[in-house]
Amino acid sequence: MDQQLDQDKYLIGTGDGFSIYVWGTVDRQFISSVNIEGELIIPDVGIVKIKGKTLREAKEIIREKILEHFKKADITVVLDNIRNFKVYILGEINEPGAYYVSGSTRVSDLIQLAGGINPNGSMRNISIINSIDSSTNYADIVLFKNCNNIDKNPYLNEGDRIFIPKSNQIVMISGAVNYPGKFDFLEGDSLYTIIKLAGGLSRGADSSHILVKRFINNVDSLAPFVCSFKDSSVFSFKLQPDDRIIVFQLPDYRVYRSVTISGEVNCPGEYPIMKKTTTLGQLIELAGGFTKDANLKGSTITRKLGPKTGDLEFERLKNKPHEFLSPLEKDFLFSKISYQDSIVSIDIEKLDYAFNFILRDGDKINIATNTNVVKILGGVVNPGLIEFKSGESVSYYIEKANGFSRRARKNQIRIMKNGTENWREIKNTSCIEPGDLIWVPEKQYKNGLSLTRDMIMLLGSVATVIISALTIRDFVK
Repeated sequence: MDQQLDQDKYLIGTGDGFSIYVWGTVDRQFISSVNIEGELIIPDVGIVKIKGKTLREAKEIIREKILEHFKKADITVVLDNIRNFKVYILGEINEPGAYYVSGSTRVSDLIQLAGGINPNGSMRNISIINSIDSSTNYADIVLFKNCNNIDKNPYLNEGDRIFIPKSNQIVMISGAVNYPGKFDFLEGDSLYTIIKLAGGLSRGADSSHILVKRFINNVDSLAPFVCSFKDSSVFSFKLQPDDRIIVFQLPDYRVYRSVTISGEVNCPGEYPIMKKTTTLGQLIELAGGFTKDANLKGSTITRKLGPKTGDLEFERLKNKPHEFLSPLEKDFLFSKISYQDSIVSIDIEKLDYAFNFILRDGDKINIATNTNVVKILGGVVNPGLIEFKSGESVSYYIEKANGFSRRARKNQIRIMKNGTENWREIKNTSCIEPGDLIWVPEKQYKNGLSLTRDMIMLLGSVATVIISALTIRDFVK
């Protein structure tokens, strides 16, 4: 119920009470209520008929009447008591019946008091039939809620009967509108009416390309109609039940694209880019350039690609216990996971080429720190970081790690060059450089106790088979 009345919409009725204050030439106060005949009796002034008038009109009528008796007086008229009366709500409502309401109650308030409209009811074309003056008006709660059209949610009056109809016919709207969905259809609805019910066009809507699909002869054939705001066809195009409206979005409308740069730049962080335009050089300039510790050789650009072909198989294998994966499945799973974030092959040291490299939304650029170490992992006694020494081979770094461990696979050593994600054999590596990774694979550890247990179980199974065979043979004899 309204906390503040709309003076141009509220209609005066029997029981409304007024306080009237007169100042100036005389100080007087009058308190009076509208009687059953629609009259307000003011002592020493007379009678004014104000029933059915708006609150603003009633106040003006009262002032004019008082000024006839108290010339040049200042007059204040206050509605300080709002009448109560009985109305009925029927139809597709959860709790139909009679309700006592006040003059400040709107149709939507009564619907809420009566438990709301049931799933079969329509929130549009709600009938307001007045038994006193035989008038009929209509409320449209959707238009009120979505478009703030207060005229479609009027105040209630004495003698009103509200009827909620069934929802029989609908239209659908989707795409670039604020409230897409199904709406009850009313005879005479235009395309513009439904767009308003849907809260209007959303940001980025293509107002020149609005498609309406319509059934033909009650079968599954559809006729398309294209309407536009530019030629005003949305205002004149009349809808029919079951029409489907699609409001298209402008392509690439204000799409926010960004990349992230980290590491050895002066201002790391997230930066906006333009599609197919922003280069790596422009980004580095925005980020304040390189620091003195930047290592261009080990810098990378990571681009999110994500699994495409083989997605279903990828999801199946990802959830499968590792011990039940075949070697082929393990290789496939590893390769797909590695592929989700791909390192873009680009040598940032080649500045002319690298600085013209076109960035994409979501790219992650890392400018590596100039490090003077080599990392060695796997089958060595002391894996870890070893200080780089120019011109030295893999053997030098293995020696610095106190040599191979007992389970080292000495003939399968692999090298990962700084700034890459690919393993190389020693024969394909010309030299070791700062930031490189040396990996010495290890032989698979075999638990002797586990092997013994498995062998006993196998021999037990074989013995069971032999005993069963002998038993069957003796039985046959």
